[in-house]
Amino acid sequence: ASRLGSLNQALAAEREGLHVSVQQRLEVLEARLGGERSDLIARQAELRDEVASGDQEGFLRLQDLTSRLRGEVEAVARRVDAESAGLREFVESQLGQLQAARAAEDDARRASFGSVMKRMEASTERQGDAARALRQE
Repeated sequence: ASRLGSLNQALAAEREGLHVSVQQRLEVLEARLGGERSDLIARQAELRDEVASGDQEGFLRLQDLTSRLRGEVEAVARRVDAESAGLREFVESQLGQLQAARAAEDDARRASFGSVMKRMEASTERQGDAARALRQE
């Protein structure tokens, strides 16, 4: 019971650790993505100002930079997706290992309980045999 309790506590701590780790990584990813988006928005605003002044060169640069920005945003989105998928796989792997460990512990506990029950049955039989032998004497 103590071992099962400590295993449950260890599982709970591991889950909490995984939760905190996932949360921290997601916060970092969101902050990074937010910063990059803010930079991109600022760059687009600068380009709009150039276009508003009627500068043809600025307009061409706007088109070029817009294409590059679009590509950068798509690349950032792909990186975030890939990192999220990797994190998800990591968490699923850790949970799978925890579940396997829990199942192995449960199997060991059942086997131990079965062994104890067999010894109790054998002991009860011996006591019954001894009691019958005493009655016969």
